[in-house]
Amino acid sequence: MSTLLPTVTRFIAWWGQGLLFCLPSPVRNFLFPMQHRVFIRKQGQQIHITSDEKVVGTQLLDTTQINALADVRTVWADLSLKFVILLPSQYVIRRTLELPVETVENLYQALQEQMSDYTPFRAEEVYFDYKIKGINAQSEKVLVDLAVVPIHLLEQERSYFRSLDFDVSTIAFAGDGDNFDQEDQLFTFFNEQKALEKKLPEGKLLVASLIITLVMASFYLHQKRDHEQALLEATTDQLIDEKRKAAAVKTLQETITAEQERSRFLVAKKQTSYSISDLMVAVSTTLPDDTWIIDARINKNQLTLAGFSADASRLIALLEASHAFSDIRFISPVAKDNRLKRDRFNIALKINDKIAKKQLDDDTAKQEVVQ
Repeated sequence: MSTLLPTVTRFIAWWGQGLLFCLPSPVRNFLFPMQHRVFIRKQGQQIHITSDEKVVGTQLLDTTQINALADVRTVWADLSLKFVILLPSQYVIRRTLELPVETVENLYQALQEQMSDYTPFRAEEVYFDYKIKGINAQSEKVLVDLAVVPIHLLEQERSYFRSLDFDVSTIAFAGDGDNFDQEDQLFTFFNEQKALEKKLPEGKLLVASLIITLVMASFYLHQKRDHEQALLEATTDQLIDEKRKAAAVKTLQETITAEQERSRFLVAKKQTSYSISDLMVAVSTTLPDDTWIIDARINKNQLTLAGFSADASRLIALLEASHAFSDIRFISPVAKDNRLKRDRFNIALKINDKIAKKQLDDDTAKQEVVQ
């Protein structure tokens, strides 16, 4: 019995935490009154302040306004408000994990031991929090939403607000933007009283469980009366779904037609353009062996070559002999490299299309026939 008691206690605490948020807000707040929270976060050189219960409204203060910041701290002290520092989203790594259901009892320890498998960090390098999103009974897996922040980034934010004389006992991340009332999206990384706040008094837990049981029983009694209405709504939903599927098929057909047009365009484009390998072959077969290319860049229809040559002045004439290029010019002065004893050059070439080359070949062939 003594060995079974801790397991039962943990189960009741975990089950009660989940059922607690099934209660209507007025009942939950009456049984478990929550201290109003104020959320603050840094926005450039300003601080954005808002309250989940609209107690202090929303404010945007400049960090240089020392008097205004002091007034805000005084208001919080008078109202006994609890405030939370929110981290920027770019500081936080989110992961959705599927873990064996037996890890639920020691989930925190399991995540800590395997942190390097889920993130680029070790457990001692991060703060983390998690939310259980659901349990798949068939696969015996538990779905976990994991949020991780490196320690040095959290300490950076902590130091910033300390420099402004703010209390930094709670640091969190709002996973769903500004919806602070969604507790399943608020991840708390640093909270000096987190362990105490998670404990539910046993008496209140029993009352909450009883209320939830009664609500569930009432809901079950209404199911039979609502069954026919549900069948009608299901039939209507099925009709709407069929219409939606028909519209989806039409959209798919239009998408396929558009993709076919795009494919034909790409094929035509490929047939009229030189490939990169064609251009490299044209350059390598045109330039002499004493010329080295150290950099080649293509931007739209222009090729830029940089390299060294025993005599860079002859390169323009050699490249003009290729039908693949035109408008060939040096884009910087030719400089002598004394170490290599060669000219350093930068040449820009306009890339012709294959249609122009074919037209030129046809004109040349006609001239040869006439001659």
